[in-house]
Amino acid sequence: MPTNTPDSKDTGLAVIVLQSETSENTVGHFVGIDDFDSPQISIKTDYIVARYPRDITIHGYNFNTNSWKIYQGRIIDCVQADNPGNFLLSVDIESRDHDRELFLEDSRILWIMERMEFFMGLQFFTLLPHSTIWAVLNRLDPVSFQEGDKIITQGIRGEAIYFIEQGGCYIIAEQNDEQFQQATRRKGDMMGVMALLTDEPRPANVVAATDVKLWRLGRDCFTLLVEEQFALRKFLTGLVCDRLESDGMTADLAIGKYMIDHKIGQGAWAIVYLGHHMTLGREVAIKLLEQQIALEPEFRERFLEEAKIIAKMQHRNIINIYDVENRFNMLFIIMEYLEGLPVDILLKKKGRLPAGQVIDILSQVCRGLSYAHARGIVHQDIKPDNLFMLKSGQVKILDFGLACPFGAEHIEMEGTLPYMSPEQIDSYPVDARTDLYGLGITAFQLLTGRLPHPDDDAGALREMHLHKDIPDPREFVPDLPPLLAEFIMCCCRRDPAGRYQNADKALQALQRLHQDVSEEAQQSVPQNMISLFLFHDDEQQDEVTELLEEFADKALSRGFRLKLAEFNHFL
Repeated sequence: MPTNTPDSKDTGLAVIVLQSETSENTVGHFVGIDDFDSPQISIKTDYIVARYPRDITIHGYNFNTNSWKIYQGRIIDCVQADNPGNFLLSVDIESRDHDRELFLEDSRILWIMERMEFFMGLQFFTLLPHSTIWAVLNRLDPVSFQEGDKIITQGIRGEAIYFIEQGGCYIIAEQNDEQFQQATRRKGDMMGVMALLTDEPRPANVVAATDVKLWRLGRDCFTLLVEEQFALRKFLTGLVCDRLESDGMTADLAIGKYMIDHKIGQGAWAIVYLGHHMTLGREVAIKLLEQQIALEPEFRERFLEEAKIIAKMQHRNIINIYDVENRFNMLFIIMEYLEGLPVDILLKKKGRLPAGQVIDILSQVCRGLSYAHARGIVHQDIKPDNLFMLKSGQVKILDFGLACPFGAEHIEMEGTLPYMSPEQIDSYPVDARTDLYGLGITAFQLLTGRLPHPDDDAGALREMHLHKDIPDPREFVPDLPPLLAEFIMCCCRRDPAGRYQNADKALQALQRLHQDVSEEAQQSVPQNMISLFLFHDDEQQDEVTELLEEFADKALSRGFRLKLAEFNHFL
């Protein structure tokens, strides 16, 4: 895990001492500071200074030497910071009295300052971003317990995090009127963070094994701190991911009706675990959304609404979503577990794919998109990474996590830039044709082994999507069937009006292409043929269509050639 960076100038730590505005005493506060060496510095604090200019003493902490230096300054301004409840003080440094004796009336602040070596040695603080250390220290309180005292009670909602400074504790679980000692905690250990973070009952008792001295971070302070400090929020929720990958208690690995087994993959926005339904035993994939986006209220609300729609989609070319669970203050998507290869991995192994196989993949994707589009859902991120080929050759569309309704404006420009349509880049409304643009880029890459536009410069890539047509794929694969090249060029026209207007139109073009490519490849090869007659009623038409599509996908993926003749009202 990443550690903090002592040399970073924008993440310094200090204590400011100034005259109280309500009494004759001095008050002290831990603060963040940008640069000790400048004649004017910026200080981040949760303490509002209502009256200024005013004198201030600054005790600056050096992370490298674990020492304090004293500065004299004058507050000249106080403004609201970006984080709610935080303020930025502008301070002119008037002198640097490094040898001046430390004077502070606030004993709690003084105790912490004297124990900085202890705090900086804790794993929690080692992993904590420097930009949030000052806010944590401001909310710590010292507490003591005698040997035998119960510090944390099993089954009770977590109310605090504790750091052990002196002594030790037992972790004791109660079950069926019996007690089981599970672990011990000693100096430097942290207790209670998971229950506080996940807002779930404590899984065990914590009892003082000796007289202990602890530092307590209460629930109210913790909640406020997490709301104010986004970097800390991201760090703490990351602890949940570590717990899921550890050999923790079974209860910590249960996500609703599902049990996590082990991690099987990780991407930019999610971690994927293999799991199983605890009653049915069915294997599932459990996707944990990256906490940075999952913790945003607007995202959570939008995602949960979309998840209801996506979970109702049942199509053989779309991955099945079984459930969405909200646990550990994070979002888990429960979906079918697939065995096979993502198409991007298949492409890396082969360099580029033959035309017949690409047409088969595109046809299956079009069927899945047609189904989703008919229900008003646009995928917005069609690319090889989001297509999965089962061992049978069946293709599934993955990750509808960026999906949105037709006509939705694309304010945040979501998607993957090399595959994004001009309307996505411009934040214009999206529709079915947006997905066909991504499908065209995908087809180009599968056939040529490269993207149509260089992707090493994001700004230049945006401009090319907006103002430059993609090159003809035959420039890179001269023997590519002309109709297939035209299909790609049509999908990737910059103006949506020039593309196929829906996935069904694109599928029709692909079906004609498949016939032409198959006949051209096999026109001189002797063939065998099997005839199959299937009789059905009008009411069974939908079932027959689904059955034939499934049969066709499997047959085409294995290199067979199909011809279908339909006779209506045959006697």
